[in-house]
Amino acid sequence: MPDEIAAVEKALLEKLCVDEEKINDIETKTRGQSNCEEKFRFTASNFGLISARKRNHESFVNSLLHSKPFSSRYTNHGIKYEPVALEQYQKYMHSIRCPVNVLKSGLVVSIDAPYLGASPDGKVIDSGCLMPFGLLEVKCPETKFLVTPLDACSDSNFFLENQNGEQKLKGNHNKRIPFDDEYWKTLKGTL
Repeated sequence: MPDEIAAVEKALLEKLCVDEEKINDIETKTRGQSNCEEKFRFTASNFGLISARKRNHESFVNSLLHSKPFSSRYTNHGIKYEPVALEQYQKYMHSIRCPVNVLKSGLVVSIDAPYLGASPDGKVIDSGCLMPFGLLEVKCPETKFLVTPLDACSDSNFFLENQNGEQKLKGNHNKRIPFDDEYWKTLKGTL
């Protein structure tokens, strides 16, 4: 740690230090919930806000530390259908002879930077791969609930496009996806 860090900051960073056992414990305890372990950690869901911050740092930090639960019809839809999407992903992968196990994920903390964390929607285990562990981020757009992914691709604002019958992320998705830039910073932080 740099010498110029204040004693209180140094104490906080030391308190956040984790070993592999603690990382696994935090992840297990935080599955499906927001937990106090997120306090004093920069989580991927805040990366966009943090990277864009130019002023009012003290009030911003206070809002991060004392955040209020957020809910909207869109987030409620995502929460309701995320388990369905995880199950459908697993079934699809099995149907193409790529049997994977999909598990819910809690807060994943970095061992090298324990002040960082992310809560991916799922963990993917593919025992047939050289790197058998992966992360899964689910999007359940409420506006496309009754539409097939292929039909949704006809909407120029949708984040996927049809390429020879397969749905792919648009090449320049940062500019064309209806999700704002914060979503992409969250996704990058999670990875």
